[in-house]
Amino acid sequence: MIPPPPDIAIILCVHNGAPTVERAIRSILPQLNNRAVLFVVDDGSSDSTPEILRHINGRCQRFYTITLPTNRGKAAALAEAIRRSEARYYMFCDADDRFLPGAVDTMLNAALASDADIVFAPYIRVHGSSTSVVHPRPAINSLNDMPLDTVHFALWNKIIRSSLVKTFPPYPGIDRWEDLGMIARIMTLAERITVINTPVYAYTDEPSRPSLSRSPKPTLLADRLAIADSLIDYFRSHNLLDRYDSFIRHLKFCAKIKLARRPAPDLRKWRATYPEINGQILRLRHIPLTARIYFSALSLVASVLPKK
Repeated sequence: MIPPPPDIAIILCVHNGAPTVERAIRSILPQLNNRAVLFVVDDGSSDSTPEILRHINGRCQRFYTITLPTNRGKAAALAEAIRRSEARYYMFCDADDRFLPGAVDTMLNAALASDADIVFAPYIRVHGSSTSVVHPRPAINSLNDMPLDTVHFALWNKIIRSSLVKTFPPYPGIDRWEDLGMIARIMTLAERITVINTPVYAYTDEPSRPSLSRSPKPTLLADRLAIADSLIDYFRSHNLLDRYDSFIRHLKFCAKIKLARRPAPDLRKWRATYPEINGQILRLRHIPLTARIYFSALSLVASVLPKK
């Protein structure tokens, strides 16, 4: 007889994460029980990550390793784990972060109590020796309610119903903002959304450590624009452009913002990329007022630049 899938599958993808991956895994292992399993995807690591995973895996139950022979990127690794696993809900962890004690039960109990499609939770930001708690908005009913920031669009401070994760895996080949690409589409079908007040995750913000979020500016910009274009195509094909107009305007602005930031701002490309948003920046309610004023003025300057 085939056993039923667990209530929750936790997915952790790692590429050359030897300095931190063991800490991340060991924050999860004590929380595994008959309701939870852990899948770790080794995305073609060339450091000691494979040896670390073999050592831990040989001692632990309910921990499964998926090994990719070559580095395929975060989106592909995540999609492979989603394809190979089954569960009622999913949680996610980055290899340089960690779960807080009790995170799995806290999130699963909240999801089951409300039959939620997705549960949002605060997280703890760790920056050197300082920590701070980052809270999502207390009520989230729509994409239009959500600022395009980490607490609302990261995968790792949420528990998500399996059917939604399976329906909306990452966009292939886009490894930055991949979580936003998933969450934005998931939110269009999520009917029951719960927000809790208990932090469940420790996010390590360490500028000296390599990270996808600190990739070179051209790479970050290209992936953000690719995610934005893909999401806009999704909204258009499902007749959702009008319903999520506010979100789409914020998305266009945030996707191209690096074009106007130092070093080496390119105001001509800023002007030409999603030009329809340039005159609407003051209406972007999720962007701080000072930033709206600054970028509105920048758009005015860009509008009078001669074309090359």
